[in-house]
Amino acid sequence: MIRATRIALGVLALACFAVAATVLPALGLEGLLRLGVWLAVAIVLHDGVLVPVMQTTGALAGRLPVPRSAVLLVEGGVLVGLLVSALAIPPLATQRNGPANPTVVPQDYLANLGAFWAVDAALVAVGLVVIAWRMRRSSARPSARTPRA
Repeated sequence: MIRATRIALGVLALACFAVAATVLPALGLEGLLRLGVWLAVAIVLHDGVLVPVMQTTGALAGRLPVPRSAVLLVEGGVLVGLLVSALAIPPLATQRNGPANPTVVPQDYLANLGAFWAVDAALVAVGLVVIAWRMRRSSARPSARTPRA
């Protein structure tokens, strides 16, 4: 199984290299520079924002007397929110700078991002309520070892 996986990943990597070899020269120098800037910003966002926020969230939540499922739920909500926020950066920047064609970014991306964060927070809150409810319910049940009177 591991050998088949390695072979499949090797074939996938070669296919990616083949696509890159045909697409990258077509970008031209300006396109390659823009791609390089995009990749550099992605690395900075990942290493400078995403990882520290997730590490801090995990470290703070790990010190609280809460179940691990609640910690994972909060971390998942933060992670999804940060990733969607990172994906919203290009349309937000395009809107701010004024697109050459207004139909390129027809929505209010900042309001949409705020609405997304509100829904994300609400879903995490509902999940935390469900976790708390299940914990109370399981602790209220008499144990199988406890004899009933």
